[in-house]
Amino acid sequence: MRSLFAMAAVLGLTVACSSPTSPTPGAITTGAFTTVILSRGTLSATVDGARWTAAIPSGATTSVAGSQGALYISGLASGASPFTPGLFMSISGPLAVGSYSLDGSVPLAFSLSEGLNLRWSADTFRSGGGTLTLTTATATRLVGTFSFTAVANTGTSPETRVVTNGAFDLSQ
Repeated sequence: MRSLFAMAAVLGLTVACSSPTSPTPGAITTGAFTTVILSRGTLSATVDGARWTAAIPSGATTSVAGSQGALYISGLASGASPFTPGLFMSISGPLAVGSYSLDGSVPLAFSLSEGLNLRWSADTFRSGGGTLTLTTATATRLVGTFSFTAVANTGTSPETRVVTNGAFDLSQ
């Protein structure tokens, strides 16, 4: 949920601030902040052994002058059963090609939701592990793979959700 709120806050602040100008087509630049919305592409994974594909995948890259960039990726499946999980994941830190894990070296978070209710999460503070590998990481395109084991929030069953074979290719 924190990653979803963080993405909404960054996007909201970027859009709400002074007049936008940008050297990147489709980007929103306000002062030191630049955000690029990625609305084309694919996002899929295997969740507890069942294939999951985002009906509406999306992403964003955000950079602040003088600091490292961040990426945000989200997707919501439609028609899944027995419920419709929304798969949200984010990584904050270097917006660069490489592999990242839930070892605390960079802020990295994954979450699974039922509708809009956060049910399972994996981050530096609680998880069964997770990795994100970026093979392409530019302001206008993100390509990579991921896997993680998310731990249930209080009162949620099952206690863990295992996500494997995750892949995304998002662009403007």
